[in-house]
Amino acid sequence: MNIYDIAKVTGLSIATVSRVINNKDNVSPKTKDKVNTAITKYGYTPNSMAIGLATKYSRTVAVLVPDSERFFSVAISTIYKKLEEYGYDVLLYCTGNNSEHIENYFNRALAKNVDGVIFVGSLFNIDDLIKEKQTPPIISINGKESNLYHTVRCDECLAVKNAAKIAYKEGKRSFLFVYNFATYSAQQKINGFLQAMDELGVDKNSYRLKMINNNNSFDVEIDSNDIWEDIVFCSGDNLAIALVNNLPKGKTSIVGFDNSTLCNIVTPSISSIDNNLEMMCVTAINILRDLLNNKEAPKTTEVPSKLVRRSSF
Repeated sequence: MNIYDIAKVTGLSIATVSRVINNKDNVSPKTKDKVNTAITKYGYTPNSMAIGLATKYSRTVAVLVPDSERFFSVAISTIYKKLEEYGYDVLLYCTGNNSEHIENYFNRALAKNVDGVIFVGSLFNIDDLIKEKQTPPIISINGKESNLYHTVRCDECLAVKNAAKIAYKEGKRSFLFVYNFATYSAQQKINGFLQAMDELGVDKNSYRLKMINNNNSFDVEIDSNDIWEDIVFCSGDNLAIALVNNLPKGKTSIVGFDNSTLCNIVTPSISSIDNNLEMMCVTAINILRDLLNNKEAPKTTEVPSKLVRRSSF
């Protein structure tokens, strides 16, 4: 039994049956009941390929992530479960950070006639990728804002600025921000850090930025004497864990970013800024569904962040 059979036994068009299956609004209750009764009676399971041929929709969404580790694994899991709930298949591409590879994966996704593309993270230069291309709706999760696609993001600049101000209020007077990649996301966090220092009137000799190349691992060689500040803000939890493992316990307060499950696997447990990644993913999918149903959606949607306190601060 397929979509064509359901159309035949109900005496309806394939497009009408598809609208019922996809929960479209422009179908009468009587028609919905007729189709759903037939689906139940004949044990029909929607076939995305058949629906795609009949409606020009593939019921498939491409998801591009730099890798499947840690931060991105949460996004992948959340996106997959939510899209599956709505009856979509997922094409997952782990692109790495090579621009030619990213473009190749993106073109492969478009060639498969996907209904939408979701980019996760700030690594991607989406504007260049979609230049002069006809594309389905594109959603960027925590990437750059653009008029060419829709973005769901956490205001990471404000998140770091607010956390730094909390630290100052609690008596911290020297500050360090460490990062490992010069991404758009890292720059937003740096901007927030520097704005806080300026607004708080912190002496320029009492704060600094430091880049540590640890390739996202938890093992980093660092001279503990090189970190003398009261508190260190990290661009990600992996860096915070690396510092906790290398600095004398209790010497310096440490704050990570992402509030991943990793924060509880070390001693002391790590305070971290929660950017509400799961909320971003769910919001992105809801926006995609609105766009596919010809509804309007804001170009940029922001989700709130919060500082989750643990032992390290």
